[in-house]
Amino acid sequence: MGGGLAFGASSSRGGGGSGDGSDDGAGLSLLRRGPRPTFTVDLLLLTICAGFGGTLFGYDTSVISGALLLLEKEFSLSDFQKEVVVALTVAGAFVGSIVSGGLSSKIGRKPSIIIGSLVFLAGAAILTFSPNWQILAVGRFVVGLGVGAASATVPVYIGECAPSHIRGALTAVNTVCIATGQCLANIVDAAFSTVPSGWRYMFAISAIPAVVQFVAFFFLPESPRFLVAKGERPRAGLVLRKLRGKGFNVEPELDSIEAANTQRQGGLMDILAQPHLRRILFLACMLQVINQVTAINTVMYYSGTILKMAGITSDTQAMWISALVTGVFSVFTVFGLLLVERAGRRSLLLWSLVGVFVSLLVMAQAFYLSQTHSPAGNNTLSDPTCAHPNCVTCLQHHHCGFCVDAGSHQRSGVCLANANTSAVPAACVDAAHWYASAGDVAISNVCPSPYSILTIVSMCLYLSAFGLGVAALPWTINAEIFPTHVRAAGTGYAAAINWVCNLGVSLSFLSLTNAITRAGTFWLYSAIALLSIVYVYFALPETKGRSLEQIEALFMRPDEQRASVHGDAGHDGEDDAHSQQAQKRPLKPAEANATTYNSINAPKW
Repeated sequence: MGGGLAFGASSSRGGGGSGDGSDDGAGLSLLRRGPRPTFTVDLLLLTICAGFGGTLFGYDTSVISGALLLLEKEFSLSDFQKEVVVALTVAGAFVGSIVSGGLSSKIGRKPSIIIGSLVFLAGAAILTFSPNWQILAVGRFVVGLGVGAASATVPVYIGECAPSHIRGALTAVNTVCIATGQCLANIVDAAFSTVPSGWRYMFAISAIPAVVQFVAFFFLPESPRFLVAKGERPRAGLVLRKLRGKGFNVEPELDSIEAANTQRQGGLMDILAQPHLRRILFLACMLQVINQVTAINTVMYYSGTILKMAGITSDTQAMWISALVTGVFSVFTVFGLLLVERAGRRSLLLWSLVGVFVSLLVMAQAFYLSQTHSPAGNNTLSDPTCAHPNCVTCLQHHHCGFCVDAGSHQRSGVCLANANTSAVPAACVDAAHWYASAGDVAISNVCPSPYSILTIVSMCLYLSAFGLGVAALPWTINAEIFPTHVRAAGTGYAAAINWVCNLGVSLSFLSLTNAITRAGTFWLYSAIALLSIVYVYFALPETKGRSLEQIEALFMRPDEQRASVHGDAGHDGEDDAHSQQAQKRPLKPAEANATTYNSINAPKW
């Protein structure tokens, strides 16, 4: 069956069935052919408990945003050291995603997630008791291993346990949990910002969801698709009966899952051996590239730093504003969750990217205005080593600080060497005695700006747009497009690409702002977002409502479909379960036609 399965009343739009929205489309036909599985309490609990992996993912990647402001002072971190502390979590996530993909194929999704919980706990302990920045960096790497494992395993686990008509929504719950973890991290950062060594408490709190997930998973089932792949059909049947609800006949679904698992669990070479699997892998990797290079983790990891760049003078104030903007992100990921089955993956991702592009342009303009209206430096009074024209360029050099009148931040100031020491106010008054007022102050890491509010608004707009689609859909789509026997490996490699790009973004942001200015950095991100829109428009087919095995057929050319064994790639246990719940009957023409290759919905390779 090739038609889009219905979710609510909007099933037939966006790439399902015949594509004309008629009642004879395969989505509505499927509704007539048999009942869907119910949304059971067991499925709800499974999704929530698995979502703790996403919460840990979000918390441990975002807590550094506020902690970094405190760590910078306690350990006197340079820009490079800050980038290393941030990026080592990403490096660990890259390793974790690669290892977990193969591990979950061998020992199962459930044990892999349990092991990931233990890794999170170990990382939290190292971070909490770090005596120096080097040990802190090790702890960040260990936490990254857990983050990578969660990124590669949790979406697959949820996707393989969910029925097709709500799979996209349930898989997107993981992204909502990630956003919730990010929001919680910023709230915790702000709450402990004035506590001595508050960063230790920030890291320690991440142990709580790790313990909850570790305990909860001992009571959750293994993925039924993994059990079938390992020849444990009776156990898979028990799991499906609990997840699908009483009275639902799971035998046809088991039959088709078993048929789809005739091949052994494959790896990278198995993917590269078949043209349509190569296309799937390339698309999966490109979606993960887009997820990262459109700046999400620049904003998440460095939100406190970005707000200080924008002119927010107080660390605590910057952390609370970070909590606010990540709260906006959390809300819009929920909206994305509600829209994913109605609007379709492709349409929602495209509109989300358009919003990301526009908001990044606004953010770049905010930084451009801040720089062009930055307090000017009085070069006749400046130290020769810090003779910079304005506050922004002055503070891009860490041995310099900018003195400016506290009552009128827009008047000229003076750039001084070593103005970022504890003796700053006295040094300012002594060197810049031309100020009549004793109220002159030194601003060691913040340039005052009347455009800081524009930066905050653009960050909210950016996270709103990103949360609607780009945040969740690469993970949702990647959990759908790979066939069962290479799904774990394929999603693992795609997640690894995500972390490679994440590493590049997190290691380069501060260096980019120094090399091409803050405004130039966000203009670069906006140009990448524009290119992403073009790629998604031409490359991504609609997968809404299709079964996991039906989606595979979208990536086969006509000759490849003819070469497949009686169209096995187009069969799915859930579809057969639906159809065999009701009496058998011949397919209507619209349903039969839905199995053919549709060049409109196919990727434009």
